[in-house]
Amino acid sequence: MKTGVLGLDIGSHGLRYSFLKKKSGKMIVYRCGSLDFEDNPAVTKDSAALADTIKKITRKEKIVPSKLFMTISGQDVFTHLFEVDYMGDAELEDLILAQIEKIPAFSGKKFEFIYSAFTTPREKLRVFFGAIAKDALDFYIQAAVQAKMHLESLELSPLNLWKRLGPKQKYQQRQVILILEESYSQILILFQNECELFYTMSTGRRNLYSAQSGVINAASFSSWREEIKRVFRSYVRENPMIRIENVTLIYDNQNAPGLDELLSKELSIPVSPPNLEELNIKLPDKKTMFNPIYFLSMAAPLACLKKIKSNIFFDPLVQDLKMKQALREIVPVVSIITFLVIALLGKVILDLRTAKNMLLPKDQRIERDISELEKRTAELRKERADFLLVKSRLIEQAGFILRLNRVAVTEIIDRIGSVLPDDVSISDFEFSESGLIGIKGLALKIDSLAEFIRNIDATGYFSEVRFNHLRESQIEKKKIVYFDISTAIKEKR
Repeated sequence: MKTGVLGLDIGSHGLRYSFLKKKSGKMIVYRCGSLDFEDNPAVTKDSAALADTIKKITRKEKIVPSKLFMTISGQDVFTHLFEVDYMGDAELEDLILAQIEKIPAFSGKKFEFIYSAFTTPREKLRVFFGAIAKDALDFYIQAAVQAKMHLESLELSPLNLWKRLGPKQKYQQRQVILILEESYSQILILFQNECELFYTMSTGRRNLYSAQSGVINAASFSSWREEIKRVFRSYVRENPMIRIENVTLIYDNQNAPGLDELLSKELSIPVSPPNLEELNIKLPDKKTMFNPIYFLSMAAPLACLKKIKSNIFFDPLVQDLKMKQALREIVPVVSIITFLVIALLGKVILDLRTAKNMLLPKDQRIERDISELEKRTAELRKERADFLLVKSRLIEQAGFILRLNRVAVTEIIDRIGSVLPDDVSISDFEFSESGLIGIKGLALKIDSLAEFIRNIDATGYFSEVRFNHLRESQIEKKKIVYFDISTAIKEKR
């Protein structure tokens, strides 16, 4: 079973999918395929049927998606581009609402919309937006929930291609995208992360090719070609300094073979599918032939793997779903932990009550207090024992000190001991061949340690004290300062 991310392109006629994974900096496309709908779940709003279709894909392809990306197209979606005079966000949203409400399919219905607006050279606002009915949006989200998949994003086609198809355009070069769907086609002209033209045509692949013979219909193709030319001429007329140099064609090359070459010849412009190498996409083997139509399902997963951010998808709704999914995953774990904690607390309370009933009224309470105090002071007694052990070790090191022509070790201990505050304890002395005296120990307060260092300096016997290490710890709710300092005996002049 392969792990990766799954992209779905769900339209009126069927579902296309692609399964990708990032490996060694490349985006590997392991699986691509399509399923036709007998009864379109988007029409019947049967979320369980769509969820079963998604599960069928994972079983058939033997894949385990970590994330699911949905792209919606077809009759459920309305996309449009228009220009208006500059206005505020609130006015602009009201204008978009008014435009959507005029569409018969959205009349009297609740809907959600997403948009992006940018200023044109003519100091107007160009607005690119997409809308989808609220019940349709809920249907797709519910299908993801029923399929038990992590829905990472839900986007509308062709808005999902924006900022994601191909490398950044060269200076003054436009990116022209032509999408041929089953029942319609669309043209996008993009420049510097802005959409300058968006146009939808009613001609689709099923109009161009005969279902029986698979041969192109000359009359339909001629009409479609002329409509494309009219759109290009209109665009160039409004932008006389710009030329259309090439066209990226997203189409089903299995059911429309050679269309890119034919269209390139008829338009006298290079027409080609998306360049996989420029997109850093790799196929699992050289024998695999890539069908450009699957790029519609790949755009969102690619953006995620490449960490390309987009501000034109239904993020708030998806974030709400992610939160709910996270809660559903956390609640069982929290419930189990809560049950265990309650059971443990119950046992502890029961044990305490039993112990309390067994204790003698006074004597045993005193013994318990003594025991508690002994636990609290055990660490301090251990430090005192360590100090006595170090002291005995220091005496054994006296010969070493004498060989270094230093004073007696007892004198060093006496001098340091004489300035030792009451709440500072020495745990170890070390003498190096360089003449340094290392002092390790603990203090109950940092102020006491500071006082100890000042006292050492004040004796005039030792050189300046240096810090080697300082650490705070907590024992029985009391802060202990562990220290490691060093000094040396001053040279006599």
